[in-house]
Amino acid sequence: MSRKKKNNGIYKKSPNNYILFVEGYTEVNYFGALFQLYRISFAKVIKVQGRGKNWVEKAENYLKYNHDKLNYDSNTKVYVIFDKDNISFSQINTMQKIINKKKRWQLGISNCSFEVWLLAHFTPLSPKTIPVSKTCQMKLEKRLSKYLKEKYSKMQNKFRKF
Repeated sequence: MSRKKKNNGIYKKSPNNYILFVEGYTEVNYFGALFQLYRISFAKVIKVQGRGKNWVEKAENYLKYNHDKLNYDSNTKVYVIFDKDNISFSQINTMQKIINKKKRWQLGISNCSFEVWLLAHFTPLSPKTIPVSKTCQMKLEKRLSKYLKEKYSKMQNKFRKF
């Protein structure tokens, strides 16, 4: 829970300083675990619903329709984070152009799968590009299961503190 400020005798909830828009449960759990580990209470992670190519527009729409619920203000830093998958460089450039027009917004793109970022906490990774494929995803899940000491599944994952 975020701190409350006293303003003319009235307590009001402080705005979230960071809002992260992500595309999957792995990302929600990953950032949630980091926020717990570092005791960050002024950040919120939101899973953007649906599939698509323009995650920035989805984040904008979510903020538009949930402004009050998020306690969002002009000082809030917004991050839009997603997997590269099969998104073209043209589509990424389009999203970056939208981001460049906004203050305090950043775009984050993982190699091919966010699980690569998680795995990097446990083992050194080579700088080569990891291909997007079902086989690679299965290998990532198998390696994560080994390090997490429990079965890891992209769709049903829960993280302990690491």
